Amino acid sequence: SNGLVEQQSTNKYLYRADVIYGTYYKNFNAGVSGNFYFGHDNYAFSQTSSSSSFNTSESLTKDFKNIGFTIGVLESLKNMSFGAHASLPVTLKGKSVRGNIHVTEAAIDCEYDLPGQYNLSATIIPLKYIKIAADICYEPWSSISSDYRDTKKVGIGISYEPDKDSHKTLIGSMTLRAG
Repeated sequence: SNGLVEQQSTNKYLYRADVIYGTYYKNFNAGVSGNFYFGHDNYAFSQTSSSSSFNTSESLTKDFKNIGFTIGVLESLKNMSFGAHASLPVTLKGKSVRGNIHVTEAAIDCEYDLPGQYNLSATIIPLKYIKIAADICYEPWSSISSDYRDTKKVGIGISYEPDKDSHKTLIGSMTLRAG
């Protein structure tokens, strides 16, 4: 063995912080939120050898951020509710820096596109403490690149939400969810 060690790593995160404003009229609710996206996409590679003086490393660091918007509505009826919301497409902007064992290049502008996100949801309350919810989400990734496929997600869940005042123990008043 020549003692060759190769390491590759990636560190990729995208965060979103929201400021939400909502209003209502009778059973109808509407809201808008400003979304602050921020994140990074970092890659690193290194190769070392105990039998060679030629060790190498490379890195690519991208940081990006931008503001987006989400709008939504909710109609509440006696034992059910229906909602829809849309997060508009956004282009995150930032800087990209390449480096290796010899030099770190000057930062250049970079972009990271996110498609819109479109959601429909419904919740029913068939029994006093039982809720059943369903959500459908669509993200048109192919609008960003023909190499990407659109995503569709369907979720369903059930929860048991007892009246906390009528139960004397912590376990008895605990909300249980599955989905």
